[in-house]
Amino acid sequence: MTTELDPAITRVTVVLDRADDCFSPIDNWHKWLFIRKDTAQKNILWQYVDPATKAVLPTLTAPIEPQVTAHNNDATSIAHLTTAQQKLYQWEYER
Repeated sequence: MTTELDPAITRVTVVLDRADDCFSPIDNWHKWLFIRKDTAQKNILWQYVDPATKAVLPTLTAPIEPQVTAHNNDATSIAHLTTAQQKLYQWEYER
């Protein structure tokens, strides 16, 4: 098993690179799964990757991309938006 510790952000990466890693006394498999579960829960995806899930899940769909016309009816590009409108558009786009 390989682990990396970055003291600047206190982040641990667990890599299961040998069959023995799953059966060690420290139980590396649970550490690895905890990290993956934490990330998936933060992104509201755990139900799709949970190995215990047996249910039929809804299909993931891409979010609707924001339109500049939602911020200014006459705009045809982001350049036609005010600074405040551009910031709101950018926030919606990144979300």
